[in-house]
Amino acid sequence: MTNKISCYDKKLEGRKKEEFEKEIDRWITEGILMPWKEEVNTGVIPLMAVEQATKNKVRPVLDFRELNSNVMCHTGDDIIDVCSETLREWRQTGENASLVDLKSAYLQLGVDEELWPYQLVNYKGRTFCLTRLGFGLNSAPRIMSKILKTVLSKDEKVRRATKSYVDDIIVNESVASVEEVIRHLNIYGLITKSPESLDGGAALGLRLSRVAGELMFQRGNTVPEVSDMLTRRELFSICGKLVGHYPIAGWLRVACSFIKRSAAGARWEDHISEKSMMMIKDVIERVQLDDPVRGNWCVLGVKHGVVWCDASKIALGVVLEIDRKIVEDAAWLRKKDDFNHINVAELEAVLKGVNMAIKWGLTSMELRTDSATVEIWVNTVLSAEKRVHTKGAAEMLIKRRLGNLKELILEFGLKVVV
Repeated sequence: MTNKISCYDKKLEGRKKEEFEKEIDRWITEGILMPWKEEVNTGVIPLMAVEQATKNKVRPVLDFRELNSNVMCHTGDDIIDVCSETLREWRQTGENASLVDLKSAYLQLGVDEELWPYQLVNYKGRTFCLTRLGFGLNSAPRIMSKILKTVLSKDEKVRRATKSYVDDIIVNESVASVEEVIRHLNIYGLITKSPESLDGGAALGLRLSRVAGELMFQRGNTVPEVSDMLTRRELFSICGKLVGHYPIAGWLRVACSFIKRSAAGARWEDHISEKSMMMIKDVIERVQLDDPVRGNWCVLGVKHGVVWCDASKIALGVVLEIDRKIVEDAAWLRKKDDFNHINVAELEAVLKGVNMAIKWGLTSMELRTDSATVEIWVNTVLSAEKRVHTKGAAEMLIKRRLGNLKELILEFGLKVVV
């Protein structure tokens, strides 16, 4: 590596500096950082102080960007779960569950001595090597996930009782107690924090609490503040924090996507237009007054659902309702050059809605659409009594989508009513 910078935040002051140095000193005391007495031939990795707003603490982080550019890490397999898919599984666990989080998870995983020269840092004029897995390394989540899944699978009862995402675990206490799971993890050298109950806990970025007797979720982070001037990069970051991976976000999804599109074409460090600033400030104010990110946490007995599908000139939208409760929604902006008839967009929304229902494991569903034409098309496919007759420039697009819908229904044995 070519980097020679030891720390980006040399002017740390006050509480931030104190917490940063306290944590680094702990790493040195516990042998996480060890003095490096050999020559530095591979460069050093800069130290950064990252403030975690949700936990109100400062975390030392290594800037692995240069190293990451030389590390091949493929995440397109079953080792790395998609957060939205994991959330669906966790929400179907039930209320008799607890949350378990590993303590300084990455720092519990040792790194082979041959790799220490690639994790060198400078601190107060001395060179140290990081002997554990560093936060920020692109392969770290994959490594952590594989190790944790392997450990949990060593005991059949523990395996059936748990579902994990990187270093977070939910324990179904109807199968095994949380104490059993913690003891099992300790056997393999994995130390956990104190377990949390669902009520008052935090699961995958969602804050859980009981409202009127029902366990509800809401956003886990605070609504970001907006300065008078934003760069395009900052705008995209704010929109990501607003919508994130939340299962329900309502109108906020389309609003954030539309604002990001309005800032398209500029460089990442360019300031956005006054119009975009006005829109993002308006969105922030509305979210602070009435945040649409909220809903029921538990989704049990998933067998039948209602899929609401709609489309407009701007976007497609889908809402999944199970047991008279909204469990997930999604929205997609239509392309600027999408000149297809509105019925094609309505049909596309139906297809996306069916896909969402399948992800929840539904085999029976009722489709709701306000397009009489799409209702006729789908009913024709369901009855299989005759072929769909349509004309115009979008004829083949319509038939292709209806063909995809028919294949989904047959492949997954779906019972569909429109």
